Amino acid sequence: MKTLLILSLLSFNTLAADQRIDNMVRHCEAVMAQGVCKVVLDRKAYPNPTILVAGVGRISTDSYIKIKNAGDQMCNVVREVCTASFDGDDCKAARALWRQK
Repeated sequence: MKTLLILSLLSFNTLAADQRIDNMVRHCEAVMAQGVCKVVLDRKAYPNPTILVAGVGRISTDSYIKIKNAGDQMCNVVREVCTASFDGDDCKAARALWRQK
């Protein structure tokens, strides 16, 4: 019985993460449809490990640059990094940018 409960919880957490990724990508696509962000960041210009994004807070500078520099492929990068590691720095940055905790 305990094994079944644990497996059920693991399945629920995976499903919940998948739904959150889908929601985040849809939000990203809606924002991109309104106008593509033209900001391209150079890591050398940002020596600190974190960057303060207005309305978002501090997130990993490398993650932010990776997402922003993806341009038209930004939403695909969000899905890719969050599917690979939902709790990784890149996904945490994406979740902060698109309001998915």
